[in-house]
Amino acid sequence: MKNPTYTFNYFNEMNNGSSLTQSIDDTILQDIGTIYLDYKQLDETKYPDIKLAVNMLNELKNIPHNSKFKILGLFTIIEFLITHKPIDTGDSITRQVTNKINLLSKRFSNKLDYSQFFTNTSESAIWKKLYAYRSNIAHGSKPDFAKELLVLKDDSTAQNFIKLVVKMLLRHSLIEPQLYTDLKEC
Repeated sequence: MKNPTYTFNYFNEMNNGSSLTQSIDDTILQDIGTIYLDYKQLDETKYPDIKLAVNMLNELKNIPHNSKFKILGLFTIIEFLITHKPIDTGDSITRQVTNKINLLSKRFSNKLDYSQFFTNTSESAIWKKLYAYRSNIAHGSKPDFAKELLVLKDDSTAQNFIKLVVKMLLRHSLIEPQLYTDLKEC
């Protein structure tokens, strides 16, 4: 009851069936322990952006699950972790994210499986559609999943994919924090 908004959102998501149930076994508990240790051992003075990104994800728990602001927040975390302000038109945020996610996903302990969410579309095309989706939300337009954003299927699929990417980036940033500091520079 420390945070009533978070508590309400947690139970509201459970009632809407959006919570995925997963059995917890020794492997998952060991992974949680490893993540916790990596987080606690992270040098906050050397890598403050990673700790801040974890806190940003935690703050998103205060936003209702079905709010479009949650999607914008997830994109913000991705951009915060791996991009810099574009220098010229060829240095767009979309291009940076597409290229850097492609590079990073080769280093993740588990593969980022696009086919679990989307069918027969290149990774770069998916990211372009995801950024079109983000732009629709940010500018108050209704995303058109029947035509323009057909590959993304629907809000839920896009949000679940972006949420997975954020979790994978945060997890990996605890393992190779210097890589994320370096990536922001290029």
